[in-house]
Amino acid sequence: MSPNTTEQLLQAGYRYALALRGRPDDARDLVHEAWLRLNGQWLPILTKARLFRTIRNLFIDQYRRDQLMVMEPLELHSDLYLAHEVALDREIHALELTACLGQLRAPEREALFLNSVEGYTVSEIAQMTGRPRGTVLSLIHRAKEKMRALLVVDESAASESDLRGQPNAR
Repeated sequence: MSPNTTEQLLQAGYRYALALRGRPDDARDLVHEAWLRLNGQWLPILTKARLFRTIRNLFIDQYRRDQLMVMEPLELHSDLYLAHEVALDREIHALELTACLGQLRAPEREALFLNSVEGYTVSEIAQMTGRPRGTVLSLIHRAKEKMRALLVVDESAASESDLRGQPNAR
């Protein structure tokens, strides 16, 4: 495996982990743990599907472990990270998009990421995640609907605050 191919594989794994976890530090930890697990066993024949499956299994294990342990955070803060601006029908700042994505459930984020970013078909996602095809379709549909609603609400709130800030906005 060439260094360039390895780097591309790890970048794709990071984007997938970020879609699952929602936080850059957690995503890096997931990719690192998956790489360590796969390094000795599968390195000569490491594929994107195998890396994604390992990341997903680690995510599920961590999620289950987190459900068993209740931890109180020492301080409350939100980790917002910078990303590229996205154009849907209008320009949306990446932080607003990140905040909206953070409000989706993990299965919805995962399905939306695999479909929209990685370009997998619904049938491929169903096979990768072990979910029925109809469930994957529902997850993608719900995620898109929630994103539309959240982005419309955010846009209308922003335009109202702009109008309030101007003295003669009428």
